[in-house]
Amino acid sequence: MKIVYVAKHHSGDNDDEGAICYALEALGHEVVRFRENEGDRAIEEDGDFMLAHKWDDIAAMRRVKIPFVFWYFDLVFTEDPGLISRTKSRGGWMREVEPLCTVGFCTDGDWIAHHKSEKLVHLFQGADERTAGLGVRLNGVPPIVFTGIAEHSIPRREHLAQLQERYGSDFRIIGSGGPRQRLHGRDLSNLLATAAVCVCPDSPVTELYWSNRVYLLTGLGGCVLHPYRNILAKQYDPKTEVPMYNTREELNELIDYFIAHPEERQAVREAALARTMKEHLYRHRVMQLIETVKERI
Repeated sequence: MKIVYVAKHHSGDNDDEGAICYALEALGHEVVRFRENEGDRAIEEDGDFMLAHKWDDIAAMRRVKIPFVFWYFDLVFTEDPGLISRTKSRGGWMREVEPLCTVGFCTDGDWIAHHKSEKLVHLFQGADERTAGLGVRLNGVPPIVFTGIAEHSIPRREHLAQLQERYGSDFRIIGSGGPRQRLHGRDLSNLLATAAVCVCPDSPVTELYWSNRVYLLTGLGGCVLHPYRNILAKQYDPKTEVPMYNTREELNELIDYFIAHPEERQAVREAALARTMKEHLYRHRVMQLIETVKERI
């Protein structure tokens, strides 16, 4: 298929768009790239369908002549009071764009359940196979890390503060000081090879939504501890691939256990990486996307 892809191309190390392009082309599809500020040019391009993410040029979208598909990565529906203004804006975008699309893919399954549109399909993100693999050990890395934005939600801030109080200098948050402090690709893989565990806080996580962090970090060889969710427990073994917890006390027990058992955490790293490479790359998600689009058009 020929796909006209409107996105933030060449956006640096945190390059979901590049991973998606790579996966599409590896599967034999033709991808014509346009940046989001090139809407007037993009809508003149012929193709089987147009793919976009958070493109905000609604006027251009209304003039698209070929089937239009979006894939929205982030949380849209939440009752967290700290995220209300942001999710209101995202919901507004969804309501404007959904009537214009042939199909819309969302990582937030709660929004789909809430909005009840036959056009919307639940599709998780995935790992970037271009950078996947175990890293090499570094110096000066504490045993427990969180890689992400601490200020994302009120419950997340509370959970991370509890971990900081309990583990002190053995726990470090990496990435909340702005883009320059965030690690991606092989730099992040090396960090994960050194830290004993990488924790995923219990918010914002629901039965139908969680961050791409689980696929990204397992694809880079991390020993990832994540809240238990039924769908996720079908994707990864909750004991041997992605150890999962139901309460914060259980998370603390997992942290203490894996710090004390280096051979078992290495086995978890390798098993999770193997599962991600087999089933949870962007290549696998793109295959789902293409098959769904073919059915709809």
